[in-house]
Amino acid sequence: MQTYIIFGWFVKFLHAHDISSSTAGWMVALFSALSIPVSMVVPALASVRLRPVITVLCGCSLIAYIGLAVAPNGGAWLWMVLAGLGAGAFPVALMMIGLRARNAQSTAALSSFVQAIGYTVAGAGSLLFGVLYGSTQHWTLPLVLLIVALVLTYIAGIVASRERFVDDELATSQPSLDKNPAASDPQSP
Repeated sequence: MQTYIIFGWFVKFLHAHDISSSTAGWMVALFSALSIPVSMVVPALASVRLRPVITVLCGCSLIAYIGLAVAPNGGAWLWMVLAGLGAGAFPVALMMIGLRARNAQSTAALSSFVQAIGYTVAGAGSLLFGVLYGSTQHWTLPLVLLIVALVLTYIAGIVASRERFVDDELATSQPSLDKNPAASDPQSP
């Protein structure tokens, strides 16, 4: 969601704060360019030190969002660099899908579930950002949305970083079946 908002809205945001459209476009391009190498390096680091990596990435984004709220013009290049580093949280989230399932079938099921919800939230979040800006003509509430999304990302990341597997949780939540499957089947003769 945060990346969609940055791609879709930050040129307008930066331009509204006296940065030329061209320069604002370059700043969003820098965000994108940084997120590519970060996406390649961060999962390797996260596989060893997951919680500290999540904390650092979310911290970078938080500083960027606060900086954009307080001094959008003065430190815009720095804020976009920090946001680009913080964007490494997305590949970590994708990596965690594989870390929290024991086999390919569980990984595929978890990935389908998580990504279906995630991309729905991402699209809706970008729309909500625009609605908040359109209805207020100010950037305060849209930036609050980004910070709230970031806090939820951090909490979810910390919870998901526990050494647990979805397979194990599903196995304990399913009711036990009778030893004789025919005895529990009402259609059985």
